[in-house]
Amino acid sequence: MLYGPNVLGGVVELQVGQSTMQQKDRSLDVTLGADDVGAFGTTVTAALPFERSSGLWLARAGVGFKDTPGDPLARDVEEPVETDDDLRLNTDA
Repeated sequence: MLYGPNVLGGVVELQVGQSTMQQKDRSLDVTLGADDVGAFGTTVTAALPFERSSGLWLARAGVGFKDTPGDPLARDVEEPVETDDDLRLNTDA
């Protein structure tokens, strides 16, 4: 979501420069989440620092997935297409 909801093909980001905050250890992060209406999502990110004669490099990659059946409807709001579970369909969340 950092680069917007329509980035289906991925993002390639190149940064040139030096930082005192350069990551020195490998890392792997996995997150899972769910909510009360049945939505769920997961992300996996990895970072691999490596050193070459030109300096310290850092390769990072990640992937994510989110699925939601809809958002809860406000009281007294009717969805044009009736649903069994009072959820708003076709949201831009």
